Amino acid sequence: MRRCTFWLLLLSLRLAGQASLSGTINQYVPVTSLSACAGWALVDAPSFIEAGDTLLLFQMQGAAINTANTAAFGTIEALGPAGRYEQVSVAAVNGDTVQFSKTLLYDDYQPGAGLQLISFPYYHDAVVEGALTAAPWDGQSGGVLAFRADTLRLLADIDVSGKGFRGGQAGIDYDGNCTWLINYNDFRFAGQSIRGGEKGEGIAGFPGGFSRGRGPAGNGGGGGNDHNAGGGGGALFSRGGIGGENDNPSFFGCQGRSPGEPGRNIPATAGRLFMGGGGGAGHDNNEVGTAGGNGGGIALIVANAILGNGNAISANGGSAATAGGDGAGGGGAGGTILLLVSGESTALSCQAVGGAGGHTDNNNQEQCFGPGGGGSGGAVAWAGPVANVQLSGGAAGLSQNSAACPESPNGAMAGEAGVLLAVEGIPLSIAEIGSPPELSLSVPDTLLACADTLVLSAEANGSLTELQWEADTGNGFLPLQNGPAYQGVNTLQLQLLNPEGEAGHRFRLYGAGNCFGEVFSGSVYLAQGQPPAANFSWQVSGLSVSFANLSSPDAAAYTWDFGDGGSSTSAEPQYTYTAPGLYEVALAVENACGADTLSRIVAVGDAPTAGIGILGINAGCAPLAVFFENQSSGLFETLEWSFPGGDPAQSAEASPVVVYTGAGVFPATLQAAGPLGADTVVRQEAAIVYERPAPAFDWSISGLEVAFENTSAAAVSYSWNFGDGSTSNAESPVHTYAEAGAYQVTLNALNPNCAQSVTRLVLVSATAVEEAGGAARVLAPNPSSGLVCLEGGADVQLHLPWALFNAQGQTVSKGHANGLCWDFSYLPKGRYFLKVEGMGLWTLLLQ
Repeated sequence: MRRCTFWLLLLSLRLAGQASLSGTINQYVPVTSLSACAGWALVDAPSFIEAGDTLLLFQMQGAAINTANTAAFGTIEALGPAGRYEQVSVAAVNGDTVQFSKTLLYDDYQPGAGLQLISFPYYHDAVVEGALTAAPWDGQSGGVLAFRADTLRLLADIDVSGKGFRGGQAGIDYDGNCTWLINYNDFRFAGQSIRGGEKGEGIAGFPGGFSRGRGPAGNGGGGGNDHNAGGGGGALFSRGGIGGENDNPSFFGCQGRSPGEPGRNIPATAGRLFMGGGGGAGHDNNEVGTAGGNGGGIALIVANAILGNGNAISANGGSAATAGGDGAGGGGAGGTILLLVSGESTALSCQAVGGAGGHTDNNNQEQCFGPGGGGSGGAVAWAGPVANVQLSGGAAGLSQNSAACPESPNGAMAGEAGVLLAVEGIPLSIAEIGSPPELSLSVPDTLLACADTLVLSAEANGSLTELQWEADTGNGFLPLQNGPAYQGVNTLQLQLLNPEGEAGHRFRLYGAGNCFGEVFSGSVYLAQGQPPAANFSWQVSGLSVSFANLSSPDAAAYTWDFGDGGSSTSAEPQYTYTAPGLYEVALAVENACGADTLSRIVAVGDAPTAGIGILGINAGCAPLAVFFENQSSGLFETLEWSFPGGDPAQSAEASPVVVYTGAGVFPATLQAAGPLGADTVVRQEAAIVYERPAPAFDWSISGLEVAFENTSAAAVSYSWNFGDGSTSNAESPVHTYAEAGAYQVTLNALNPNCAQSVTRLVLVSATAVEEAGGAARVLAPNPSSGLVCLEGGADVQLHLPWALFNAQGQTVSKGHANGLCWDFSYLPKGRYFLKVEGMGLWTLLLQ
């Protein structure tokens, strides 16, 4: 159930300008059937109702009272729907069926117990120019004046006095007699009995047909009993007054010791308005007793401002008339005035005064007939000055003009004063027709018992009239009670005052709707509280990573830092990086018990795929330098190269340079490894190294003719340069020089892949027949380990220039000789040529 109250719901704008009000402006029709859920009411001839109208649905009766023939008769046992009312909007009128735009707030309305629809007109500027009132309550409808206005000006009074519940009627077809021996003290009599006056009407009617006797009919006053006792006063939220006794002064006269009991006061309840109860009738047997006064009606006015101009709004109870020789009636209770004024109220007074009990005129005879009790004051709900509100109870009647008794109420009492009520808006349903009730929790299905207090929240939709939190502590779900452990057990928010003591229990919310039966929310489990421990795993697919939350227990909040500036608050996010790499990912978790953070390195990208590239040539003669390049893809951290036959044989560089000195076909191996795995690739013909030709030659000299002997290896063709501008491609040519001298002879040996040359110094003499040597001197020892001398011939004292050449004709040492001995031990082993200026040229072998 949803309820919304509006002070100013200015709908159905039928009138414009100023409206002059007087008399009766409302129209009424009893409701014979209705459906709260479907939002319709069945009425007889709803001629004044049209689609778009705003009406009031009012339940005047329907309470349950005690009907036992005891002093408890008339006690209000249940209000039932009595006093309920709500504002409704008409969607359509189909014959006798009025369809409302929303469901009704309540499903316990009772057709036949004063349930009626009342017009609720709206005026922009209303002026009360003549007495404004309501139609009197007739047992089915009436009793209520209700309207809305922006501005209300009073040039006359608004008065619903005596328009409420009816007083008990006098007049009994008394065909019996009384006796001084019998006191008729029953609390109830049937409608045709002559032993009791009629009860005043109230919120329960006359259950069981017991319409007579001194017991009150709820808030209606009791009738005076035989003989000639006075009636009791009606009531609203305070009690009426008891009626007076018939104190017959004659010893054998008929006494009336059981006057009407006062009406029972109604418990003030929010969302309900009541008319004043009627007074009970006095007992009569001479047809001169009087009826009880009617209760005051209801005045409900909604306005922005009320300009009273010294006038009053009244809902007084009716006073009983004077009886001329029988019991007098009790006064009616004051009714209810509800003023919903959002702005100012000026020069205005409100009255809800109880009606006076009736006097008895004993006509100067020796009689003391029973007068009536006073009705209680009514109720006013208004934010205006309290000084301008009159709520006094009605006075008790008096027994007058007796020749035997002094003027006296004979025990009759005044009614109690009325009450001021809190100002409440008009109940109004906003629930859509046909919307079943729904309950859902606004909290996770598991909560931790950590906080000092914990609130379980739920959301409701549809028509609900009852809410009840339940707990399962091991024996099934049972309803909770407000107390030291719980508060709000009948609301949408349950407060757990000791969550730790509730650990292991499960909670849910029960709801009942007017139309659709009971519903339940899901349940929430209260777990033993402990801080969360952050943990997670992940799956990598390229640059996308799916994270799985493994934290325990479940956290209430998650914060992810992906290490590249990105973040998330999802429990298990998916994230796409812009580049592969290693990222430090942090997960922070927290719940009501604490927090924790875990960081891990996440490798993002593809697993490595090893790849070998070569820059430039990889085939040639030794020594061959090959420039390798890493062409691996994916995520890797280390590289391991292997180069069999190469120098270096292993490397961890990205682009190593490897030198091969031996001939052959050599593979290269590369392993790329990283956090996502490793991969190895082998390039079988990474280096193709051919054997380089080894040029070598010897010669023999015969005068100026030199015969060359080619001793080269791994060559297939040759190119000679004899040092004198002559060349040859013969394998072992013979060359004749034009003149003696020292000649640099070069042999270039070739094969299909490469070439290599060697140059040697050849000494040619016209008379010599040997390789270059000295005239009459010999170089000894030869071969030598280093120390050599020229032996033979005359000593030479001159400092002669000398030079030593290697086999390639390169000068390796030179100087001026102080003698003819040299120490060449510092030179590597090999073949050399020693030339001494003016002396000759010798071949030297160092070993």
